[in-house]
Amino acid sequence: AVIDTSGQAQTFLRYRDVIYLNALLPRDMEPETLRMGLLGGLRFGKRFAVDFMDVDMLGPVRTAFNNLMPGGWDAVMSNKLVKYE
Repeated sequence: AVIDTSGQAQTFLRYRDVIYLNALLPRDMEPETLRMGLLGGLRFGKRFAVDFMDVDMLGPVRTAFNNLMPGGWDAVMSNKLVKYE
């Protein structure tokens, strides 16, 4: 997690090799967009970032990940998606 009050991290991440989604944009929180972002991150080894834009969006973002797949938020936050069993 990065907390940036200056907005410089946002600019930096946008120009890096990062999958960057904005929590305030409805199209970025759609299941297909999240799925493609996560798959791209896993497949190509890219970082995956969700910008909350200084707004308390944890609940809606958690819901968006859980709409993608049951327990999706916990799987992403605990790295269960990348663990082989």
